[in-house]
Amino acid sequence: ERLARELRELPRRRRKKGGSGSTTRTAATAARPDFAALGARLLPGALTGLAAGWIAGRLPFYPAGWPLGLAAVVDYRDKTPLTSAGSWLGVAWWKAATVDASPTSFMRVVTDARHFVSLPNADHVLALRAIVSTRVGNTDTPTPFYLQPTLGGSEILRGFGSYRLRDDAVWTATAEYRWHVQRWVDVAPFVDVGAVAGRFGALHDVRPAVTPG
Repeated sequence: ERLARELRELPRRRRKKGGSGSTTRTAATAARPDFAALGARLLPGALTGLAAGWIAGRLPFYPAGWPLGLAAVVDYRDKTPLTSAGSWLGVAWWKAATVDASPTSFMRVVTDARHFVSLPNADHVLALRAIVSTRVGNTDTPTPFYLQPTLGGSEILRGFGSYRLRDDAVWTATAEYRWHVQRWVDVAPFVDVGAVAGRFGALHDVRPAVTPG
């Protein structure tokens, strides 16, 4: 009788110790959204934007006005930030208008497309990216330099310094091969290409800059 009782208690002891005994997890608990984690990701960006707007509104050369923007994102990546497969597409439209003595407005459309291919597994990934940004609508008034898109820096057209190229219309594309050698070592050769122009229709007349790295 004592041996039979010990045998019945054995599976319970194994589960308490983290053994191979079977456990059950309710679907409601597993699917519960983590609102705290979502807020922790969105709050820093929101606070940064509010702080930047407050500071810009007090700069003597920054005109008084209002901004408005809309954006849509389609995300089919397998994971972030170390994506190994899938696609990502973002389209944004924004408008900025001044309310000073000579009111003007500026509208812009930005498209950002990314695609990732495993070659043939997650340790070898081909990352492709293309960005097009152009001013639309009335272009009679010049765009303030701080509202123009730029190329250069650590993410796009990396062979140039930050904000090196700027104008009302820009395009850039990147092809990058990412090789995860081991836990602390990655190799990522790339080729960036891009150009800027005063309007979208003139981009094809500009010789693009090519920066490998």
